[in-house]
Amino acid sequence: MITANIKRHEINRIAKMAKKFKKKAKDEVAKELARSAYKIDADAKINVQKNTTDFAGLIGQITTEPVGSDSLTWSNKSGANYSAYIEFGTGKKVNLTHLVKAGFPASWAMQFKGEGIREVNLQPKPFLFPAINAEQPKLKTRLIKVLKQNAKKF
Repeated sequence: MITANIKRHEINRIAKMAKKFKKKAKDEVAKELARSAYKIDADAKINVQKNTTDFAGLIGQITTEPVGSDSLTWSNKSGANYSAYIEFGTGKKVNLTHLVKAGFPASWAMQFKGEGIREVNLQPKPFLFPAINAEQPKLKTRLIKVLKQNAKKF
């Protein structure tokens, strides 16, 4: 039989270290998430300028903001009611490649194909999802680095 005795003050010290690790890691993860959210915002606006002729109104509708109070969830969106039609196209020209690559189901954007009542086939000019797809691997790399660095300190 092997018996281990751990003193109460040692348990308290480990618990205190874990709490400190959790807070610091969370703060650094939140900072990286914010960094990526604002990078997606900036890149989406650049994509709009490159790909569309009437971009002033659409750029003004692209926003980024934290969701909730913990800064661990961010929202990148375009509030223009025609955003999805520009992003995915319409009719026979709907293209969901960027959407699916970002991990969203294709069914999410199929609504923009239309009912076939009118033939409106607009070429997609994606702006938001290419920005998301470009940033995702960079964010993943930075998050892994942050967590590894914090784990070493623990």
